[in-house]
Amino acid sequence: MSHAVDWPKLVEHIGVAQRHRGLSDRAMAETLGLPAYSTLSRLRHGQQVSADTLATLVAWLYPNEIPAWIREVPPRAEPPVLSSD
Repeated sequence: MSHAVDWPKLVEHIGVAQRHRGLSDRAMAETLGLPAYSTLSRLRHGQQVSADTLATLVAWLYPNEIPAWIREVPPRAEPPVLSSD
């Protein structure tokens, strides 16, 4: 048996959770560590996201039910600022 993501239903669940938490797209993207807040807009317009972004969204939506195959990844360190001295 195969499965597929019901993208409109996922977008609906994200929107409900986002409104419930009072988060703008920008604040939500920052909270989740998404590469760009436009990711959420693209998702609402029917464009798919990467597997890692999907895993992040699933973990955020269902924090008490995160499947074992989704692992937490530490935030990326900012590259050091080089001095021009």
